[in-house]
Amino acid sequence: MRNQTRIHFRPARAAAIFGMLILIFAAGCNLPTAASPTPSAPPAPTAAPSTATAAPTLAPAVEAPSPTLIPTDTSVPTAPDPVAVRDALCYGGPGRVYGVISAIQGGSSVVLLGRGNLYDWWIVQNPIYDVPCWIAATDLQIDAAYDTSALEVATPPPFPANLVAGKVVLDPSPPTCAEQFTVGIDVTNKGSQPTISKGTVSAVDRRDSDGSQQASGTGTFPTLDPGETYRVNISLTVSKWYNEKHVISLFVDSDTVIPEYDESDNKTSISYTLQQGGCP
Repeated sequence: MRNQTRIHFRPARAAAIFGMLILIFAAGCNLPTAASPTPSAPPAPTAAPSTATAAPTLAPAVEAPSPTLIPTDTSVPTAPDPVAVRDALCYGGPGRVYGVISAIQGGSSVVLLGRGNLYDWWIVQNPIYDVPCWIAATDLQIDAAYDTSALEVATPPPFPANLVAGKVVLDPSPPTCAEQFTVGIDVTNKGSQPTISKGTVSAVDRRDSDGSQQASGTGTFPTLDPGETYRVNISLTVSKWYNEKHVISLFVDSDTVIPEYDESDNKTSISYTLQQGGCP
């Protein structure tokens, strides 16, 4: 017969095992437990379908058409034509040396054609001969509204001639008191064009010590071609201040009617001692 092993629990040992189980159970009660899940909020109640009628969608507003405007005249009024402020001469260029084209009566309107490269001159349509001519700015009144910015700037035409006072001779020389004598002067055109007209030479005799005038006279010369010289003879008679020095001054084109490019060479002079002759 097989021997059966019997396990015998001793009371002391059993008590120890029982105490150990008690400790294990107590420790298990003190262990942290997992956090309980936070209960979620109950879902919001679903709104019941509205039975109200939805507002109709409005179409975009149609922009009212702008009223048709009646056009008005917005053009700037045209400024009046320039007016001559006084009776004035209108020249072939900026100055008397170019010759006079015509005269413009004060108060007359003129058509402005351009401005000179010298800013104190204007070019206008001559109201008499209907040709351009130059007028001094001081003789013309231009309205402040008149636009001159687009006007052409004109260059003066070249001078057609240049008169030069040349050699001077006396006949007889020296002159005698109370006796007529002749002053001869050579006038030469050294320009590139003929003179536009005949001209005049004036002669004035003066006592040298005080400048008092003793005699005067004039002579003329014809139209001169370029390079042509003409001798102008002027008769004078001096009747006092003999045995004293006299000076005769001569001026070519003394009335400045012939256009020239140089007026500075139109003067000359000659001096002499007047002889007593038959003067007391």
